Amino acid sequence: MECQYINENLFRIAENRLSPAERAEVEEHLQSCPECSRLLSEFRQTIGLIDQDILKEPDPFTGTRILQHLESALSVKHERRERIFSHLLQPVVLTFSILLAVMIGFSIGKKSIDSNLAASSEQEIEAVRTDLFISDLTDEDKILFLNP
Repeated sequence: MECQYINENLFRIAENRLSPAERAEVEEHLQSCPECSRLLSEFRQTIGLIDQDILKEPDPFTGTRILQHLESALSVKHERRERIFSHLLQPVVLTFSILLAVMIGFSIGKKSIDSNLAASSEQEIEAVRTDLFISDLTDEDKILFLNP
């Protein structure tokens, strides 16, 4: 029996799934080879530790702690998105609103000025007509008077 056979069949040896003839050969080799004997012993200890861990009941609060950790990680991502909105998008929306308000005010003011100019132009024409004792000015005269 060679050490390579022991290395390749550790599970079968540890679980006693060998034929009686193989088992006899393995035990004879283990008595003569301290390296394989140590390897099998450590392997059985490792399997024993794994079996003990499997039998342990999990901490009931572990799941809760994991869920809380996940929720806090997700809320941090959500807060980052909110910060992006408040730091980038909010000033853009505010600037756009102010610009829109200024344009609406300018438009309303221009219409008001145009209507006041039209009314004052008519008053000026009427004043010139009365000063010159002209009963009616022709349309051409009005154009000339209004655009000097």
